[in-house]
Amino acid sequence: MESLAVFDSALGAWRRAHPELCLARAEELQDLLCASSFLDLTSRYSVELSQPEGRISRTEAWTDHIHEIISPWFHNTMDAARLAEVASEHLVRTVAPDLVEFAISRGEREQARLILERAVEIRPMYRDAFEDGREMARSGVRPDWPSAPCLGWSSVVHDLW
Repeated sequence: MESLAVFDSALGAWRRAHPELCLARAEELQDLLCASSFLDLTSRYSVELSQPEGRISRTEAWTDHIHEIISPWFHNTMDAARLAEVASEHLVRTVAPDLVEFAISRGEREQARLILERAVEIRPMYRDAFEDGREMARSGVRPDWPSAPCLGWSSVVHDLW
């Protein structure tokens, strides 16, 4: 396994029905809620287990990754009404624009706003890109997904900020 992706057909249907409210993404990614790869863990696409002395530590690192990052995805996306409360910092930091669209697609506007606030707080170094995204939205320009201005664009389009 080189990556893990969470797809949600209801989210994809909402995106297709409301393209003006969504970030520009390829058709095959319309259902994508979030994804991770081995690059997040090892800076490689695989976990190498050939050397006996490294098998246990590398397997334990992958298991830790599953428990700390991957398992929470499933818990976090089960109840959109609690998304901002239960979403891990890693999830908010890496896929906040997708979480915003997910919450909006489920009618959870306040959760979307709270996710946006958390993301800006967690990543203050992206403030310029956030403002660029807001300006893009005001100018009628939609950023490609994924890119740094996405969250700012979403904040304007969904009137969350």
